[in-house]
Order: sequence, then structure tokens, then C-alpha cells
Amino acid sequence: LALQEREFLDISGIILYANSQPVCVFAGFPISEDTIDILIGKNCPDAPKGITYYGLREYLKTYGNGYMYCNHEEDLGIPGIRQMKNSLFPVFKIPIWEAVLK
Repeated sequence: LALQEREFLDISGIILYANSQPVCVFAGFPISEDTIDILIGKNCPDAPKGITYYGLREYLKTYGNGYMYCNHEEDLGIPGIRQMKNSLFPVFKIPIWEAVLK
């Protein structure tokens, strides 16, 4: 659905290939004048080491010009994703809140 509505939602993205096979995808959209949001950043399990960092870099080189901040996708508390995001040295983190119906 997001791909079908990509023009309306102003979603842009890249696909990285290795040996003519897609191995990584990054896509996002602007959420304010100074912030671009990473909607998705995924790679194949057998993708070359470091492809996630390279994919993020290439996405931001292509679509991040003019933005001061990049809002990366939620890490869902998964240690590996959280470790990767912390290694990017964020300038700040936005607290995540969860509402629970009682």
C-alpha cells in the first residue's frame, strides 16, 4: 500500500544490488522541514557485511540533502537493532510512549 501511495506520501527509496540480486532496501519520507524519516531499512540475511550502513548512507546521500535530522525506524527493543542505532551516535533520542487500556 505504501508503494502504491508513494507519490502522495512523498516516499522515496533505494534498492542495492549485489551480483544482480537485490540485497538491501531503504525508504523514507520528510516529516518536517528539517527531518527525514526512515520508513524501512532491511537487507537479505545473506547480504554482504556492512550493507545496512552502506544502504543508509546511500539513501541519505540521495534523499537527505537539506535535512538536519534523520529519524530512524523504531528498534522495538531488539538488542541488535538498538546496538546498531546507538553506533550511529544519535544527537538525541525521542522517548517512545505506549498507552495501555485498563
